[in-house]
Amino acid sequence: MRDLLVAAAAFVALYSMLPHKEMRFLFPVLPLFNTCAAVAIARLHLNRVKSLPWRAAYAACVAALLASAAASAVFMQASRCVPCAAPVP
Repeated sequence: MRDLLVAAAAFVALYSMLPHKEMRFLFPVLPLFNTCAAVAIARLHLNRVKSLPWRAAYAACVAALLASAAASAVFMQASRCVPCAAPVP
């Protein structure tokens, strides 16, 4: 898994040196980052019973996931109130 992360990070680092950047060129490496994050969280989940630092790291990941979901819900609701958006019933 470390090799995937190194390859994805190297791709982003090399791409960052280009003068003309577009997000669409980074889309191919996003699944690699997602896979690495999923493996790391699965490891935290399996090891959470071993010690307090593992539990704390797992709790931090769960809290970050819940905060991200809450922020997404708030932003989605806020985007419905933009004047150019469709009227809210």
